[in-house]
Amino acid sequence: MLWVKRVAFGLAAALAVLLAVGYRELQCLPVGGGQIQASPDGRLEAKVFNQTEQFFWGGHRDWTEYSVTNRKGVELWKKTVEDTDSSVGWRSAGEIVWEPDSSKVTFRYPRQDGKGFLIQVKSPPLPASSTAHRPAAS
Repeated sequence: MLWVKRVAFGLAAALAVLLAVGYRELQCLPVGGGQIQASPDGRLEAKVFNQTEQFFWGGHRDWTEYSVTNRKGVELWKKTVEDTDSSVGWRSAGEIVWEPDSSKVTFRYPRQDGKGFLIQVKSPPLPASSTAHRPAAS
């Protein structure tokens, strides 16, 4: 009967380790928020998302992704900025401003003192046709 207790204890210990590793893995999934704004002509969408990811053994990564896609979801432009300010929350603040002819988009995030913008990212000129080939990312 002693072996039954040892097996049961071993299984319980293995289960506890698996649960702990699974819980930590869930903590390490990227989290964040952002905005999506359609272009005035409806052909394109501008997206901005800031995210944070914790690493399993410690440390973290903060980044922001700016992108423009066509209606089919093809990415026409993308910019990733690493080590962004974790106090910047694109989900609750900031704005996406399109040119009236949908040729460019600007992502603006206001300064806390209300004087100008802390972040201002502009896209390059975007293609006139949604069937254009994907340009190189900048």
